[in-house]
Parts: sequence; structure tokens; C-alpha cells
Amino acid sequence: MCLAHYSLSLSSFFVLEYSFAHVMHMHFNVLNKTEPITREKLQETGEKLVNLFDKEHLFDYKFDLKTLDERLNFFKEVNMLSYDAETGAIVLNKERENNGILEFWSCMAQVYVDSYLVVLMALEYISGRNIIVKKKHIVYNLRKAIKMLYADKIVTHVHSCIAELLHTALSKYSLMKLVEINSYGNKKGSTTPYLLGNTADKTLISE
Repeated sequence: MCLAHYSLSLSSFFVLEYSFAHVMHMHFNVLNKTEPITREKLQETGEKLVNLFDKEHLFDYKFDLKTLDERLNFFKEVNMLSYDAETGAIVLNKERENNGILEFWSCMAQVYVDSYLVVLMALEYISGRNIIVKKKHIVYNLRKAIKMLYADKIVTHVHSCIAELLHTALSKYSLMKLVEINSYGNKKGSTTPYLLGNTADKTLISE
């Protein structure tokens, strides 16, 4: 699991676990809430992350309450949380070791959250403008930007495969109609993908 922090191929196996862990980490450790988080709340927010990152893996995860219960039992077995299947109440066991385990999983999700957010900010900037930019150029510059943010300790975690992550994020946002990506051929027979800023919906991006 430690290697999954550095490998997109490995981290894709744990998309459900790190998405749920990130939601719980925000609830218990970042917001310092003492009340239990409900299964319904975890499902609602966790599902949004799972759906956002669905292009990061090759598996068709079946997302339902049964799947959620299976993942919660995984965390329960390592004594990280207490989960009442009848009431749906989830409580973090406050031992220091458990907080470390939860943070480990959450950090795996944070890499994706930060990278996708940086891409979204770039799309917001070009949206509505008469801008056409090569996809490889925006990936190159966003990669440099994320490294600078990491050096300045604004972004706390960076994936070893940043470029691949950025390509996937752009493809996902294209499917969500947040940006239009068109490919054009050249005389050599190859194609080059371009991002079209004037077709992007800035209101939708802001939401």
C-alpha cells in the first residue's frame, strides 16, 4: 500500500478506500467534529470523489450501500473506526495510530484532489476567452506549476506521475463538458489535441 503513493497503477486499486478515508479525515481531523459521520453522508460525498476519479482506474466499481459497507468493514477490522450498520453511525477511534492510518489513506486522495483543482483553475481562466492551446503545452506548464506549489509547501503531496494525472483530469473535464478538446491532423499523419477556451462554460466550472 505504501508503494501506491508513488504508482498510479497501484493507487487505482484503492480509489474507493482513499475517497472514503478522505471524507472521514476532513470530518474528524480537519474540521475536528466529534459527532459521528453518517453512512449516508459518507456515501454522498465519497461517491462524488469516486465518480470524479473514475478515469484513474480501469475497473468498473459497483458503487452501492453494499460496497460501502464492505469498505467500512475493512477500516473496522484494522480498528480504525467503529461502525454501526443498523444506525449508520461512524465514529473514529481516537488512538494516535488510527489517525495516522486515516491520514495515510486521505493523503493518497489529496494528490488527486489538488491536481484536479489546479487543472480546474486553469480551465476557469481560459473559459470564455478566444484561446486555443495545445494540450501538451498546458500539461507541461501545469506540471511546472504544481512542482512550484509543492516547493512553496502550498501543495503537500505530489504524485510521481503528474503528467499522466493531468492528462486524465483534462479528459475527465472534457467528458463533463467543462472544456472542449479537439484533435487536428497534420501532413505527417499524426494528430495534435487542442483545448478551446471559448466553448467552456465558466459558470459550470465555478460550480
